[in-house]
Amino acid sequence: MLQRPFGPNVVSPKGIQIEFPSCVFVCGSLRSLTLDVAHVILKSPCSSSNLVCLKLVNVTVEDDDGFCKWVSLYCKSLKELSLWGVQGPKNVTIKSSSLELFVILPRIFHLTISGEKLEKIYVDWGFPAHTNSLNVFAPNLKYQTWFGNIMNYHSLGELNCLEQVDICVCTMLTKGTGRILDLHSKLDKFFGSIRSVKVLVIKQHTAQKLMEEVFMHFLESFYNVRNLGVSISSDLDDKMIPSIVSLLRAVPNFTTLDIRSPRDKVFFSGGPVESSFDTGHWQLQELDFINRIKEVTIEITDGSNGIEFAKYVLENSPSLKIMSIICAPTQKSSLMEGFRTSRVINPIMIVFLAQDNKNKVIVSAH
Repeated sequence: MLQRPFGPNVVSPKGIQIEFPSCVFVCGSLRSLTLDVAHVILKSPCSSSNLVCLKLVNVTVEDDDGFCKWVSLYCKSLKELSLWGVQGPKNVTIKSSSLELFVILPRIFHLTISGEKLEKIYVDWGFPAHTNSLNVFAPNLKYQTWFGNIMNYHSLGELNCLEQVDICVCTMLTKGTGRILDLHSKLDKFFGSIRSVKVLVIKQHTAQKLMEEVFMHFLESFYNVRNLGVSISSDLDDKMIPSIVSLLRAVPNFTTLDIRSPRDKVFFSGGPVESSFDTGHWQLQELDFINRIKEVTIEITDGSNGIEFAKYVLENSPSLKIMSIICAPTQKSSLMEGFRTSRVINPIMIVFLAQDNKNKVIVSAH
């Protein structure tokens, strides 16, 4: 592996960008290259490469067509391609017979990606997208992550093999998207392309937006979802609970529920949290999922809303097999004691994951 061959901010004395030696790409023994170098120009070679993994960060690609042609025709072993903040190319068209993972962050205006073996796509389209376009042909795609905006022109094709989708598209639902033409038809097309998914993970603010009446019907079509995840970035306070309730109603057939902060961080605010939704409130909702849920993972942050929801599930789910409680080490003992008094219907395994801000985990079964 070759990584950061220069400094992150290297620049010539006259302020002229430095050209990265293209001969590196065709080194016969090189399999993985991460190039994270600002102020460096990348000129694409015209020779075959044995690269398996290529990650470009903040570099400048000089020739759109040349780079795309090189990746498509000369990188026959390339399985992973990541373009993080790459400058220069405005139109990227890549057709690869070997690519399995593709990651793209902003600065590209028009993107077409095609690959029979493509299984994972990560798209971060965080800039105004009213004039941008995205076309994907990946019939064997299994995992898709989409952050940022929807766009006027996008086609994701038939995704019949799709297993998991992570979406954070709250920006597309805000007033700032006034230049998106016929927003509802664009949303219908977007959600229609991922309706076969089995695992759906929705970021907190996206969930709150989608629970507005005008958007809720998009979630009702996810009949194949068996694993529903909500990625939270704040406490389960009183403002968040109505969105959770609506989400549990809208997605019809899930049997696994996962409510937690992203895996690369743990959220414990330590501040006061409004908590007024007890188990009685949840029982009044008469939620259908309670009769079929088999596995629940929930992160207990601050306040009592998360605890009350967990107790409601424990005491009312005839099919529940396992519940995992993620908490701070300081919460673990009191939570274990509190859940001992829950009146469960069937034998259930409760697993406590005491996790600190360094992601250290202590597992206890109850």
